[in-house]
Amino acid sequence: MKFTVLVNDVQELEASQTTTMLIAEAATRGHEVHVASVAHLGLSPADRVIGLGHRVAPADDRAALLAALKAADAEPIDLSACDVLLLRTNPARDAGRGWAHGAALALARFARDHGVAVFNDPDGLQRADSKLYLSNVPARFRPRTLITTDLDAILAFLDTVDGPAVLKPLQGTWGRDVFKIGPGRENIRQIIDVLSRQGYVIAQEFIPEATSGDCRLILLDGQLIEVDGHAAAVQRVPGAGDFRSNIHAGGRATPAVITDAMREVIAAVGPKLRDDGILLAGLDFIGGKLVEINAFATGGFLDAERFTGVRFTPHVLDHIERRAQR
Repeated sequence: MKFTVLVNDVQELEASQTTTMLIAEAATRGHEVHVASVAHLGLSPADRVIGLGHRVAPADDRAALLAALKAADAEPIDLSACDVLLLRTNPARDAGRGWAHGAALALARFARDHGVAVFNDPDGLQRADSKLYLSNVPARFRPRTLITTDLDAILAFLDTVDGPAVLKPLQGTWGRDVFKIGPGRENIRQIIDVLSRQGYVIAQEFIPEATSGDCRLILLDGQLIEVDGHAAAVQRVPGAGDFRSNIHAGGRATPAVITDAMREVIAAVGPKLRDDGILLAGLDFIGGKLVEINAFATGGFLDAERFTGVRFTPHVLDHIERRAQR
């Protein structure tokens, strides 16, 4: 099969990333794989989705594969001739190039409508483009939340919260600009002012279990990935003196424990993800509450495989191959 993997920037790929693991697995299976940066797409006069891509050569390990990939010259590719287009971009980590990500989804939609198997589905990704997507989940499964740009509304919401609260931007990643607000509300107006300059603000009740971290569960076609009795999941524990468990904010990964409450949420959310074409999704839990749905380039495979001794990546590629052959 012919695979194209679309990323923010080929030169920013790392060997530890789930995207690289998927690329390496596809190449190992003998598929023709190209990797393209999000800003290097276009539409030809013949209405073909085209671009510049770096061809993947099988290598002994992912580090060697990436070194060769990044050193290779980009070559013209015809995405409309691909069997599979994997969208592994993340607009939230590339805020200065929103134009490229919007166009990429439109072009991916065009390719899909002309027979290319596209994962995750571009329409689904557009729906999941912000943390607003979590609002599709029944309220009992998520923290009580307000989304607004209105300072007074945020202050009024905080008055109704019994205990601490969390403020964060609607569009965000890696735990950046996430604030825990205590009873004293020190510098609250300044914090809201800073956040509102970025757009909408999320005000949310603080979940006490956050001090123990959050749990990332990885879903495939709406179901928790489980191989040989092991689930693709990782617990992320905050660093010293912090409540944020994001790895990029100083958190660390540990083995996860899947609870019945989490499985109940998956049963409720899975059909929506499947209907929206979100093939791979990361669900982040604090306690029994779902706090985020990651549809863009969800990660966690490396730690999940390391802790369980099970390779989940081949299971995902098996599924993609079957879907592409329909």
